[in-house]
Amino acid sequence: KVIKFLSLIVPSTPLEGHMDRLTICDPWSLKQELPKICNQIFRELGSQQQEWTYQQCLAIDLLEAGVEEIHMEVDFPLTYKGKGVANRRADMILDLSSGDQAIIELKAVERMDILDRGQLEYYMHYAAIDNGYLINFPHDKGFPSVTKKSHFKYDSVTALDRTRHLLSDRPTARQIL
Repeated sequence: KVIKFLSLIVPSTPLEGHMDRLTICDPWSLKQELPKICNQIFRELGSQQQEWTYQQCLAIDLLEAGVEEIHMEVDFPLTYKGKGVANRRADMILDLSSGDQAIIELKAVERMDILDRGQLEYYMHYAAIDNGYLINFPHDKGFPSVTKKSHFKYDSVTALDRTRHLLSDRPTARQIL
């Protein structure tokens, strides 16, 4: 099994336009291009985004770079007495055109620890995938500056509407049991 740890070091030279010449089709090309893609994302977004934000941006860039398909938030069901009680979720499982797969587990924390590696190993074992990458986008607490140029468009949603939307997709305890 191959487990790669990527540390993000923002390059001193811009990688503008690098997406035009990428073709990720196998584990070797993924290994070569993934650090460049992650560094570009981190350089553009900074260190105060949530993990999900980095994940969405990474998915966009990987698809543009030739990854055949990306499975997001893949459930690994946990059962108790034959009943599903919870899920563990792998952030991303990539299907490459070579027929190989890779798991990417993302973090947005100040520093990773041994438990993060164990999480990736768990997913690799139960999915029977030999290629895995644990990527940390180092995180500073707080919110991005509103005075800097934003890469996002924010839509206003009232708190009540947002809460209703978030809860509408969640099953109740009665539905589960």
